[in-house]
Amino acid sequence: MKLKLIKLGGASITDKTKLHTINMENIEFFAEELAKWYSKNSSTWRVCLISGAGSFGHFEAKEYGLAQGFSNWATLHSSRREEITVGISKCKAALIKLQSILVECFNRFKLPVTSVSIFGKSWEQIKQELSYIYSLDMIPLLHGDVILDEQRGCKICSGDFIAQWVASNFKAIFSTIKVDCSLEKVIFFTNVKGVYHSKNVTLDFSNENTLSKYLVKTIQIDPTTMDLHYELYQEDTTNTTALSCQQLEHNHQTTIAVDVTGGMKAKLESAIQIAQLHYPVFIASLSSRTVVQELLNNDEPNYQVIQESTKIAMKQT
Repeated sequence: MKLKLIKLGGASITDKTKLHTINMENIEFFAEELAKWYSKNSSTWRVCLISGAGSFGHFEAKEYGLAQGFSNWATLHSSRREEITVGISKCKAALIKLQSILVECFNRFKLPVTSVSIFGKSWEQIKQELSYIYSLDMIPLLHGDVILDEQRGCKICSGDFIAQWVASNFKAIFSTIKVDCSLEKVIFFTNVKGVYHSKNVTLDFSNENTLSKYLVKTIQIDPTTMDLHYELYQEDTTNTTALSCQQLEHNHQTTIAVDVTGGMKAKLESAIQIAQLHYPVFIASLSSRTVVQELLNNDEPNYQVIQESTKIAMKQT
């Protein structure tokens, strides 16, 4: 059995600049394409879906300061605790609303998707729940969530971290139901075409022609030093200069969207951690229809057809 792990970034399925605003066009397109692929491959493949919260959760988390929890939780006044717990409730309500929309859409396309919340559960309980879902030949949809914390009251667990956790634990999840499974591909769909690196140039995200010059085709991780080396689509050779997540994150700081989970830097860090486990990771735009189809249907995208998406992988020695 093979596993495809797909993270739907909040910015790709919602408008993160507007409270509780869904991008139904992107969701329906993805659901339809996934349904086409799954109908032909469900006997040999399993899928794990993860969604970001986007504008269904980030606004509430920011308003009530839920992201990192509260270091003084034990001594907080009861009125402040009450305010925070109301914030947790509002954040959960927004997340449930988004999950309901997503599951309803997937079900319309005959995909057996069921939502899985990590709220109030141990990681071991989540493993058991996922094992049971896969034993029923269903598709789990996890999501970034607010979680309870005894020391800090609460904190936010991002969808990117959950993707990293699944990549690290999928073998245990499937071994429980006595299924040998290999993770073949991890895809992070977001609202940009991939990772950009512009060195000292400030990027204008409204100008596609300018952006295309700085789109990274591949990021290779040196297995000895763990340095990152990149190749741009419009360059013929791989740049041997070591690269950092901070440098790449700087190129993605032009958005005004509300984000409490670390933005592109956190996404890259999770993607790199997964790639270090020797699983290829792709970052691409959910709005790029041809790219979505290529990544869903082919092991490796045809770079003669598409000039978009960024692949992150360990360097072959």
